[in-house]
Amino acid sequence: MTEKLPLKPLPAPAVMPIMAGRFLSGPRYMERHFARHGAIVPDWAPGVRAVWLRDPHLIEQVLRSSGVEHHTTGRLLGRVMGSTAMLNQLSGESHHAVSRLMIPSLRGDALSGNRAAIAVAAQRMANACPVGTPFRLLPLLDTAVAEANVRACLSVDEPRLLHTWVKAIARLRQSTVRPAVMAYAVGMLPWWPTGHRAWSACLHLVREEVARRRRTGTIHNDVLGMLLASDSEELTDEVLYDQIVFYLLAAQAPALAAAWVIERATRTPHVWQRLVDEASGPDDSAPYTDAVIREALRLRPPVTAIPWLLREPCDIGGYHVPAGTFAVASLWDLHRNPELYPDPEEFRPERFLGNRPPRGAWLPFGSGPHACIGGQLAFIQVTVLVHTLIRRGQLLPATRQDEGIRHRASTEPYPAQGCRVTLRPVRGRHRQGAR
Repeated sequence: MTEKLPLKPLPAPAVMPIMAGRFLSGPRYMERHFARHGAIVPDWAPGVRAVWLRDPHLIEQVLRSSGVEHHTTGRLLGRVMGSTAMLNQLSGESHHAVSRLMIPSLRGDALSGNRAAIAVAAQRMANACPVGTPFRLLPLLDTAVAEANVRACLSVDEPRLLHTWVKAIARLRQSTVRPAVMAYAVGMLPWWPTGHRAWSACLHLVREEVARRRRTGTIHNDVLGMLLASDSEELTDEVLYDQIVFYLLAAQAPALAAAWVIERATRTPHVWQRLVDEASGPDDSAPYTDAVIREALRLRPPVTAIPWLLREPCDIGGYHVPAGTFAVASLWDLHRNPELYPDPEEFRPERFLGNRPPRGAWLPFGSGPHACIGGQLAFIQVTVLVHTLIRRGQLLPATRQDEGIRHRASTEPYPAQGCRVTLRPVRGRHRQGAR
């Protein structure tokens, strides 16, 4: 029997906190640290100890650890919002019980309702796109996705009320992507009232809608209706209100994914042409569009880092990592690991046709019991948005150069110019390429 080698202590972290540089400079700041340290990078900040990971096997080690806190991301976001009952913040049986209630709202007939809602919103968005002049596409995508989610979740159709909801969600989302928000989340800043106010404003709208339905006996076949029909003891009013708000907040991610699909694909002529052919075809299946979305999410994941708090000491890659350490998966670097993705900076959707990456190598929706449960809905929404825009006309990038990357809250990459494109009308089937 081979004798197990003793665990090594972690190397000393850099004098200056790496996470501070990452907050200020974005995830590319980590590249040189992984080049220097290898697959595990020690880090610190005042009152915080962390290790950064980009190897899928080491990330799996963390997730299999008995002492890992799977709901760390939700707990940190809950601190920002002043919430204690979001799905990603619940743990144990409470999390499982509420997850079982939420999953049907993202499957089957409910998914068909979501598809219909995004189709209406996408067509309205496409019709609103200016023709012949460059414009920022991302704000239009954000509004379309928000409208579709409010309709599917709350059956809101009245224009003024729909506008009120969309505006409240936009404010809430903005409050979560400020540069200092992550510093507050991990305790480096003492106070962050912006998120609390925005969350409370959305909660107020949900409470009013729940009270109206209970008062009038109104029944709707929507997400809120499904939850109100439940008799689960875990689904208190507080949990119910928070699930609805968090659903509407998290469900905005497809807008950003669609923007990156457009930004990347319009600059890759053969990719864009295959998208056009698939969107113009009679078949509803869209395997190439699926691959394009996966490749866009690899290069531009909705979040670039996922933290887990270790409640017990953990063996990670032969190192002894003490309890109280944050193990942080750097998705930006994981998805650019050349051992997993040859020529990692190249936009190549064909990677996801046929052979798929190994387990743990592609994590835009997280991993473990607290992974995002809305991935299927996200793919449907992005596909509908992209195909609707393609059928509207010829999309061209506003500039020849790749659009730059900015980062909100240092974790969410978005197009620096808001995905600037030009729409040109065409008749019948058309062939398109990047300019």
